[in-house]
Amino acid sequence: MSLGPLIAIQSESHLPHGLVPAPLLVEAAAEAGYRAAALVDRHSLGSVPSFLAACKARGIQPIVGMTTNLAFDLESSRDTRDVFDLVPEDLRDGPSTSDETVTLLAEEWAGFKNLVALLDTIRGRKRENLPIETLMEFSEGLHLVLGPPGSAFERVISGRRPWRTALHLERLLDLFPRSRTCFGGIYSGPDERELGLRLSRLEKLPKKVPPLAVHWAAYRNDRERFWGAAKRTLFPSPTPYEIESPLMVEHPEGIQVALQGLSSALSRVEKLAVGGKEIERLFSSTPPIYPSPRGTDTHSFFWTITQEIAISTGHINRSEYKDRLYEEFQYFKQTEWPTLFLLLWDLRRRVGLPPGTLRPSGAWIGASLFAHLLGLSRVDPVRAELPFQPTSLSPKPDNSLSLEVECPHGWESNLLTAAESLLGETRAALISGPPGDSIIQLERAGARILPKWEDLGFSGNRPETPPAPPRYLTEQKSELRDGTCLHLSGRAIAFRSDSEESGRIQFTIGNRLALGGL
Repeated sequence: MSLGPLIAIQSESHLPHGLVPAPLLVEAAAEAGYRAAALVDRHSLGSVPSFLAACKARGIQPIVGMTTNLAFDLESSRDTRDVFDLVPEDLRDGPSTSDETVTLLAEEWAGFKNLVALLDTIRGRKRENLPIETLMEFSEGLHLVLGPPGSAFERVISGRRPWRTALHLERLLDLFPRSRTCFGGIYSGPDERELGLRLSRLEKLPKKVPPLAVHWAAYRNDRERFWGAAKRTLFPSPTPYEIESPLMVEHPEGIQVALQGLSSALSRVEKLAVGGKEIERLFSSTPPIYPSPRGTDTHSFFWTITQEIAISTGHINRSEYKDRLYEEFQYFKQTEWPTLFLLLWDLRRRVGLPPGTLRPSGAWIGASLFAHLLGLSRVDPVRAELPFQPTSLSPKPDNSLSLEVECPHGWESNLLTAAESLLGETRAALISGPPGDSIIQLERAGARILPKWEDLGFSGNRPETPPAPPRYLTEQKSELRDGTCLHLSGRAIAFRSDSEESGRIQFTIGNRLALGGL
């Protein structure tokens, strides 16, 4: 029995516009009648475990993939414009002339491992794209799907761009194996005539690319808080924080009828789905890369902890503020904060520290975690009133970030043991050096934010300002002492002992930190 068309979904891990959890997308796809689904988040594999579990529960054949931009050695002819100069048709994260948006689907376990390797390469680059040479190096087990929404290839086939302006795609078609290349830009949305025109243009290309029966689930909408920020400057909404149902999944009959007679378009779906079973079996028998303390996926666990912290500190203590907190969570869960928070939680659990011992400091608040919890997001007018900017916590040469959290003195050996257990002994080393000067600035900024609690429109009691470390009570100086650090290079975590009375633990999260199933 044929599986029918494939539905390609982008979950909450999709950067930068993720909105809907993978299980909800799979459920919607199953209710619409799809029997095969592909996860195609941009530069992320974080939702793979929950996606596979949801597909198994709903009886859908899973296919794991990733959407990325391929980089070509061409000069871009696109003018540099400010985001607020965009017209509605340009409100997409489309590539420049020298980039091409593609989707890679893993046919088997080897393909999935190559997806992980490619993701590691992307995160190590200043500009998040994938050199075509690197793709060819890790192409085993991968299928190349051309024509996802917003791609140059899709615009060529839809008649909005002539082929002569996309000649860089010929190089890609020459390099990637033709047997594993297909066109996924046949949608069920256009009418029958438009579908016929697209198939005709596809047939006339100098390089033959067979179609794949795939529907791309749409989930964006104009009033989604972060993606819609630029568009609202052109078309102001009376309810800027209202989020409508974001998921639009059409039934598969339309594309199935349109592709009648093109059996290869459907057989490719079945071939990919059969290979996906290998990935599903291995994932179901392999524990998560990061041990979720509560047996949930990383994002769900972090969301739970975020609520607990916000409620326990008084930041959120009424149910009507949960929606706003969730909107903020949708933004900063895609930054380095979730991994950092899980590391902190896991270290506390491993060394047996009681709850509340490792509490957020003014520097942490100043570095913007609680700024987001307070609703001070990048699209809020109150952001301009902050006494600091997030960039004041300067990235290091390796594009990592660092911050400090108060903790009791004397836990160096415990933390070292826990860190080695978590990240490996080879990453540990003792070094000496003073803390960064910016910590003092951020301490003061964080202390200034907390007393403004009553002015932020929440009903909770103002949380008490964390007590100053003992050294500030005895030494009113603008610099901190030199001390000994535990430094874990590359995935770095560091502990610094500043005085006999107190200590600090410093976390440095780099681009290639692979926790939480990523």
